Amino acid sequence: MNKVDSIIRQLHSYKVPDLGINFMDREIETMNLLDLIKYPDYIDPTNSFNIVISGPWGCGKTEFMRALTYSLSKIEDFLIMYMNLPKSYVKEEFYATTDINIIQVIEEFITSTLGIRSKIITCIYDLINYLSKRFKLKDKRLIIILDEVVNSIKQIGLTIRDLVTGLSKEIYDIAWKFHCQIHTILVTSEQTALYEFKREEGKTC
Repeated sequence: MNKVDSIIRQLHSYKVPDLGINFMDREIETMNLLDLIKYPDYIDPTNSFNIVISGPWGCGKTEFMRALTYSLSKIEDFLIMYMNLPKSYVKEEFYATTDINIIQVIEEFITSTLGIRSKIITCIYDLINYLSKRFKLKDKRLIIILDEVVNSIKQIGLTIRDLVTGLSKEIYDIAWKFHCQIHTILVTSEQTALYEFKREEGKTC
C-alpha cells in the first residue's frame, strides 16, 4: 500500500461523532490537497503557503477537516493540528481530532503566553517555535487548520490581508529555519470574504 492509499484508508476509518459511522467519500478532495502540497515528494520549504477552503454552512467542511486531521496524524510524515476558532471555550471541540500530545503542548503555550485560546491566531509564529522544542519539524509537513477563520479575525480586529500576509511571512521563515514545509489551511463559510482571499492569490496563498 502506497502512502496516499494509506492516508485514504485512515480517512475512512474515522468515525463521525454522534452518527457512529465511518467517514465516507472526499477521496478526490484529499488527493487534490496532497497533490497541492506535493506529497509525497521531497520536502521543499519554498512550497510553504496558505490554503483557503470555502463552502456554505453545512456542506461538510468541518467534518472533512477533522477526518483529515485524524488521518494525517497517523502518518509520520506529518505534524497536523486542527483548531475550531469559534469553539475556543470548549477544549474538546476546539481541538477535535488533533493528537493528544500536540494538544498538551499547545495548551502549555496558551497558558504561558496568551491565557485564552481565542488569541492563538495572533501568535502562530511563536506557537510553531514552541512546538519545535517538543517535536521534530525537520523534513516534516506541518499543517495548521484554522476553522471558521474569517469571523474569528473580525472579532480581534484583523483584516484578511493582515492575516494572509502575516502568516505567509511567518510560515516561510520558519520553514527555512527548520527545513520543513508548512501550510495553514484557512477554512471559512463566509462567502463574501472570497473576493478578499482571491486578491491575495498568487502572492501569499
